Amino acid sequence: MMEFIIRVSRPPFIPLPSLYIRPFVQRLAERCRDLMVKRAPMRTGELARSIRYEVRGDTAIVGPTVPYAPYVEFGTRPHEIRPRRARALRFVVGKWWEPRRVVYAKRVMHPGFRGRFFARHTVEDLHSEVPGIFAEVFRP
Repeated sequence: MMEFIIRVSRPPFIPLPSLYIRPFVQRLAERCRDLMVKRAPMRTGELARSIRYEVRGDTAIVGPTVPYAPYVEFGTRPHEIRPRRARALRFVVGKWWEPRRVVYAKRVMHPGFRGRFFARHTVEDLHSEVPGIFAEVFRP
């Protein structure tokens, strides 16, 4: 399984001790998490609820903890789906306003999925907010 995180760390060009940098990294991580939760696709809400952050020294790790997050972010190519623990796949087809029916199949072709890039857009948005967060944390 691929790790899917955003790392926020101490900028190398800021010659301040770690004591002063940690609140800045903490605030960046909180803001990154908040933006990522807003941008996460909301089908069931599980992806958004799984987004966490952890600060370790001058570094913060922000990202979702569900195993399917990389597939939502980056997408998938078309691929075949086969049963793993049974002889056939079982799924329900039909819209909520139509009669639904159960379908069995030995294999199905998944058409693929274009990524949503919610984490990439989060980083792009956060990039423009960094000077404001820096000024807020280091306000005299």
